[in-house]
Amino acid sequence: VEYVGDVVAYVNAHEASEFHDIRDAIQKTAHDIGAAVYALQRDDRAGPQYSRVVVAGHSLGSVVAYDMLNRLLLEDSWRAHPNVLARTGSLVTFGSPLDKTAFIFRSQKPIEAEVREALAAGIQPLVADRKYRETLSWTNLWAKPDWISGNLIYYDTHPPVAAWCVKNVEDDYAGIPLLAHIMYWRSPLLARTLLASITA
Repeated sequence: VEYVGDVVAYVNAHEASEFHDIRDAIQKTAHDIGAAVYALQRDDRAGPQYSRVVVAGHSLGSVVAYDMLNRLLLEDSWRAHPNVLARTGSLVTFGSPLDKTAFIFRSQKPIEAEVREALAAGIQPLVADRKYRETLSWTNLWAKPDWISGNLIYYDTHPPVAAWCVKNVEDDYAGIPLLAHIMYWRSPLLARTLLASITA
């Protein structure tokens, strides 16, 4: 219940909601940390401290990470510095409710919300523009016993190249109902996925 409640509070935190300020604070903190990682320079100021960045998030953290990365990519499109797109190697989500938040919460809104959602797509480069998916690999780990997670097919509406799809991988390690949602943290598959993302 706590996981689901957190997701609902975050996703539905419109201005009239009591959760609006909390969501804004979470998004600002995530953005500021992400921006700092990309902006960090080497001691000799000869270039960025990190030439390649991997973004990872679990559960609601995957939603926050997704929002943060979209915002940084959008800012990067205004000024190609610190070159977020070229330096982001991978996005790794696990136990993610992103598909459910995109489909359920957004599709249950009244018809007049369609304009708002169309505008929202404009601030989600990972969905709106295929060039972001050409260079960035997105792997999503999910498990059937974890009913919070799932395949992130909602983000791949007819991609021109199959390789640009989210790589949905079922994690058999997270196999105990109710506990599955937190079992990813000890999963060998997650370890291998993160290692492959970092060393690619």
